[in-house]
Amino acid sequence: MKSFNKYFTEYEKIKNFLKWRLNPEIIKLIALIYYIFDSEFDEFRFKETVKLIKENSKLFVHYKGYLIYQLAAMLCSKYENSSEKFDELKRIDMEFNKLRFENSSYLSIVSFFLIEMADKDDIISKSSEIYLTMKNKNFFISSEDDYPLAVLLSVTEKNEIELFEDIESYYKSLMKRKFKKGKELQFLSQLLGVFEIDQKGLYMDKCRTLFEFLKSSNMSKEKMIYPVIGLAVINDEDLDSYFKKTMNTYEIIKNTKGFKFGKTINTVLAFVLNFDFNEKDKLKPKIKLNLDEIMKAQLVTLIALYSASLNCAE
Repeated sequence: MKSFNKYFTEYEKIKNFLKWRLNPEIIKLIALIYYIFDSEFDEFRFKETVKLIKENSKLFVHYKGYLIYQLAAMLCSKYENSSEKFDELKRIDMEFNKLRFENSSYLSIVSFFLIEMADKDDIISKSSEIYLTMKNKNFFISSEDDYPLAVLLSVTEKNEIELFEDIESYYKSLMKRKFKKGKELQFLSQLLGVFEIDQKGLYMDKCRTLFEFLKSSNMSKEKMIYPVIGLAVINDEDLDSYFKKTMNTYEIIKNTKGFKFGKTINTVLAFVLNFDFNEKDKLKPKIKLNLDEIMKAQLVTLIALYSASLNCAE
């Protein structure tokens, strides 16, 4: 399979460089970052970027452990001048700090995706207002892993309160469709909420259909899969065909040396490797980002969420 071969080629390079330093599951996720940004692993540039981040770890204490390597992967896979972009990321981090955003892997993800946005300072200011308002009103937002949502809301074309009501409606309705409550369901609800969907019930039914497909297979049924279910529903109209391709990919992955175990990450990989990042005639988001950018941002956030659950360190 072409997409898996492409992923596996970079995975082998990264594994050979990082083995004994990180949890094997984290290495697989770092390779996925390179796949998402359609980039090849450059050992020298990666090593130099890791060194630069480590040199700044005394000032930015959240730059430690596996996050150093994930952040280096994000910068190197998207930018040729990763060192310069890291300087800009630090500046954005500090601007958020001034507005009482706490340092975390999620803050770095937000800063990473703001690097090239022309109106980033306005977005930072508006994000802070939204975060505090929604936190005080008990709208989902409660901790640092909700920073990406606050920034997402700051670039929406919808009224913020209307958008939160949509997200809450999705959350409650998906629970009625047998999805379990928690951060993962919140993540899925947020994803659906940023799109202008006239037939909300139809898309929630599609999520349930895909989850039922999943439950009938030998793939993971963990809540961590919820966000990629949402991305799949947004990404592909023919769920039956998509899921057949995903199952075939899963079988290839689990029969590959080094991937026999780790059902959850293998399932995430099978889903993502069958995504089409081209625009086509898909749903249009109601924010200042295109579908490709939203998918990449959501996937990198999901990687951070899953990495945190593994509780790994260098």
